[in-house]
Amino acid sequence: MNPEQRAENLRGIVMMVIAVGAFALMDAALKQLTPHYPATQVAALRGYASLPVVIVWAAVLGSRARLFQVRWSLHLLRGAIGIAMLASFAYGLRTCRCRRPT
Repeated sequence: MNPEQRAENLRGIVMMVIAVGAFALMDAALKQLTPHYPATQVAALRGYASLPVVIVWAAVLGSRARLFQVRWSLHLLRGAIGIAMLASFAYGLRTCRCRRPT
């Protein structure tokens, strides 16, 4: 394996570790917010928190114009499914009568 391939592999590993950490932080934040806020607010907060990342990414890559040349119906469906999934997750955490570790 040449040095360029090793550098690319290492870069991929680092990015994957960062992504897993970000998902773990998001999951922990959702679980902390759920008892205090309605499920739809928690789902909306997650979406609003990711919006700046998407905007910066599109600006850096110079593909901002392509964001608006898509099939809106599929994006709306994806958004609705995502909100329903997160609302269900938050509702389940709130109403779960599971025994909690002490």
